[in-house]
Amino acid sequence: MITIILGPDAATCRARTKQIASERDPDGSNTSRLDGKTVRVAEAISMVGTPPFLGSCRIIIIDDLISKYTRNASDDPTIEADSKSKSTSPSELLALLAAVHQENTLILVDQALFALPTSISKSLPFGSEVLVSEPPRGHALIEWMQAELRSVGSDIDRDAAQALAEALYPQTWSSKPSNPRFDRPPDLDQLSSELAKLALFAYPAKVNVTHVREMSEIAASDRLFQFVEQAVAGNVANAVRDLESFDLHGDDVHRVSSQLFQQLELSTVLSEAPARSDPAAVGRDLGLSNPNRMFGVARAPRPMLPAESLRHACEVDRGIKTGRLKDVADALYSLTSWFGEIKQDKTIRRGGS
Repeated sequence: MITIILGPDAATCRARTKQIASERDPDGSNTSRLDGKTVRVAEAISMVGTPPFLGSCRIIIIDDLISKYTRNASDDPTIEADSKSKSTSPSELLALLAAVHQENTLILVDQALFALPTSISKSLPFGSEVLVSEPPRGHALIEWMQAELRSVGSDIDRDAAQALAEALYPQTWSSKPSNPRFDRPPDLDQLSSELAKLALFAYPAKVNVTHVREMSEIAASDRLFQFVEQAVAGNVANAVRDLESFDLHGDDVHRVSSQLFQQLELSTVLSEAPARSDPAAVGRDLGLSNPNRMFGVARAPRPMLPAESLRHACEVDRGIKTGRLKDVADALYSLTSWFGEIKQDKTIRRGGS
């Protein structure tokens, strides 16, 4: 038997893996778990192909093996696929799938993949199953959140649970977007952590909307500066994740935009200042009401091409005022993409030099 468990939700992946393994091997005495990133496939083939002793089923769980053979190991999301090296041939993986003894169970777990590559799915033996670990959404997600808090001796109002879901996943908590590329599904691990914080914050009372709003204001302030730093550094994946946690149709987007433009302007001025200049002195020369703010600017990431980035920011601002860009959110995505492209170009140049 072969079971493949894919993401996107890590908590659901773990729960399904545990459930399937415990059903076939309740005491876990015949279950082995391997790291697919380091395991020798020949060793795994030997394990899954060996008949079980005295008829007892053997469970072999291997993590992250499929992605090892279907994509490059680079963790940098700003490098496009055509600049990566070719993926390893999946022939070893196919040999592993073909070697599974009928009495054994092979469970391949890969949280990073949302769909199985065609070359693999076509080669699966008859009877294999592929499970996608989708998190609950909408009413089901609210019920999951309530059950999660009840399991630790607390509780949360439905309105409060919805407010938390909207704060963390404003566009995608209730349903999938029509374009899968823009989907950021709820992360049950993150939700569990946030619920635990709320339970402690509200103790001994039941978590309500007021508690969620008070905690969200603190978290939003932290995410604001985190987004600005990630965007300016060109870390697109992290920046977009932080950006989508804000209300892009309310006041949040204007605060975020103002902070990003100010950071870009001040960091550009600081980059053009003479070497070893006192940041506070530069702030005083600019006439800032709080010159010491420049110390924070000096410690934060700066754009790789400050002057060019500032010119692009001016074009983006002009685009908003002339109607070429629909709204402020589009401007933030445009600037974030610009910083990412700069980082990508620098990375490619270093790789070719």
